[in-house]
Formats: sequence, C-alpha cells, structure tokens
Amino acid sequence: MGIYEVGSLDGSEMSSDKQLTESEMVEEVEAILRTEQTGIGWMYRALKEGVPREKIMEEFQAQTSGFIYSYQKHISVLLFGTFPQAPSTSRQCAGVIRGFLRRNSGQLSGQTVEALTKRSAQLDDIAQNPVRVEAEDEALRETTRKVESKGLSGVYVYALPHYVKHPVYKTEDDALDDRTLMKVGRSDSDVIQRFRQQQRNTALPEEPLLLRIYCAGGDMAVFESKFHSLLSAADHRRNTAKTAGTEWFLTSLKFLDALAKEFGMSTEFELGAVDEQ
Repeated sequence: MGIYEVGSLDGSEMSSDKQLTESEMVEEVEAILRTEQTGIGWMYRALKEGVPREKIMEEFQAQTSGFIYSYQKHISVLLFGTFPQAPSTSRQCAGVIRGFLRRNSGQLSGQTVEALTKRSAQLDDIAQNPVRVEAEDEALRETTRKVESKGLSGVYVYALPHYVKHPVYKTEDDALDDRTLMKVGRSDSDVIQRFRQQQRNTALPEEPLLLRIYCAGGDMAVFESKFHSLLSAADHRRNTAKTAGTEWFLTSLKFLDALAKEFGMSTEFELGAVDEQ
C-alpha cells in the first residue's frame, strides 16, 4: 500500500443542530452499502464476508483481480477518506463519491452529504495537480515502453491517455465500465507497428498507452479476427479520422477481458494506476 492523505468525515466544522460523530457518519454510509444493489455495494459485502477472490472474479466476470484492489480503494476513500496520490485513482474515487451521493443523498444527513462533497472536491484537486499528472503519465509511458520491449506475442490493446482520462461514454452505474476508444491488434501484424509509427510522425497527439496484452497458443491473426468480429457485432466499432488510424473500437476493458476469457486467452499484462510511493 502507498501513502495516503486522510480526509476525515469530522462534522466539527459543519453547522447543524446535532453534530454527528465520525463513526456515526461512517455508519450512515455503511448502512447503505450493506443493501445497495450496485457494484460497490456488492463488493463491500463480499469483502466484509470474506468471499474468496476467485468467487468475486466469477461474479464480476473478470479474468484478473486488479479491479478488486480498485474497489478496495473506492470503499476506503468513501468511508474513511484515505486519499490516493495517483491522479487517475483520485479521479475515479471522486466519481465514485459523486455517484454515491446522486443515488443516496436523500438517505444521508446533511452533514454527511457536505463532508462527502468536500471530499470529492479534494480528490479533484489531486487529480488535476499538474506535477502529479505529469509524473504519473511519464511512469505509465515508461511502463508501456518496457512491456513492448519484451516482444510478447499476443493481442495488444492501446488507448491515448486523453481517452483513458475522459471516456467517450461515461457511465453513472459503477457496476458498468465506461466505454472509450481503443486500438486492438496483434503484435506480429503491422497494426501495432503503424500505430507506433503514427505517434512518432506526430499524427497522434499523445504517446499511446498499452492497456492489455492477451496471449494464447496458436495464430494471433485468428484471435485478432475474433476480437474484431465480435466487437463489430456488438456495435463497439467506430472509424475515426485517418490521422488517428483506420480502426478503433468504442469499447471497454471489461468487454475485452470477457472476450479474451471466452477465447481461452490469458491476460499477460494489465495496466493499472501508478501505485503511490
């Protein structure tokens, strides 16, 4: 675990006829999580009950367990204000709090609503800090370069940082994944080579990030074709300007992970937020 800033739900700064204690405000939030039929509600209960990770992954139809760690951060910041320092994670957590308030503000005291609103604003400040943003972006770019240098044979998923930070279709349901533009292609084809060449020729405005590598035995051209076929059948395909490449897919990592699992592929690389140091 990294270093966190703690933002208390302390009601001492708030005007109210009755000042709730820290534990009382936490209990208000937990009371909702104990019954809410959302992804974060289900995860809260699963973690409380000690449900095995394999069972959680099965329930969420996930191939890897990285999302569980993300949910743990979301729950921790919602309940206790343990602020992550990574801008990407802070952005996600701020959205989680705002979504929770949209759904449940009528069931919370004004004091708790005000405290959570303040907390989401503090997370936004972390997410928009230019020094932290640039440091995280460079760390993610370096991760992409290192993984690419290994030359793994598989199906690669790329996206531009802008599309990762600002999804084209943002969902308000935390059980659903945002959809954004991603490039899907096999490593032994010229798809990835062209994509990288476009960036070097400045046709792309940013250096693309590698999000996933799916591997399996067999011809990667066959697997690439399967991905493209089902993405198109699900209406996840969208062509963009020629400067950005000829084929992109408006999809989600959750959907791509599900396809890889269906094809019997393993996830050899999964990009996550940079851990706080």
